[in-house]
Amino acid sequence: MEKRYKLTNEDFKNAGYTRYDPPRFHDDCVTDLWQKWFKDDIGKRYAITVERWDFSKFGRSDTGFEWSVQFTHEDTRNSVNIDCLSGWGIEDAEEFYAAQWATGLYDYYERWDYEDEESDD
Repeated sequence: MEKRYKLTNEDFKNAGYTRYDPPRFHDDCVTDLWQKWFKDDIGKRYAITVERWDFSKFGRSDTGFEWSVQFTHEDTRNSVNIDCLSGWGIEDAEEFYAAQWATGLYDYYERWDYEDEESDD
C-alpha cells in the first residue's frame, strides 16, 4: 500500500462511488466528497466516505484524500470512526475497511426489514 495514487473523478465513478458537494462546515480545501455503501442481503454494513483535499491554498500543487468509515459497535451500538490520510488506491482502502468489518466487532448500520408475507391460501 505504499504506492501513491492520483485518483480522478472517473476512478471513483467507475468504482461505484457517488459524488457530493462538501457541506459548508468543511474546510475550503475540501473540494468534493465521494461515498459508497457496502451492503449485503442482511443490510447496509458501512459506507466509505472520501474527502478530496486541494492544497493549492498552501502553495502546493497536489491533492490528497481522507478515507473514513463510521462503524457501529456490535455490543454497545456506539459509533467507531476510522479515518485514514493516505495515498491509497480505491481497492486498498476498500480492502482495509473490509478487513475491519471482518473482525466481527461491528454491526450493520441498517438491517433490511422484510415483511412476512402470509398467504391467504
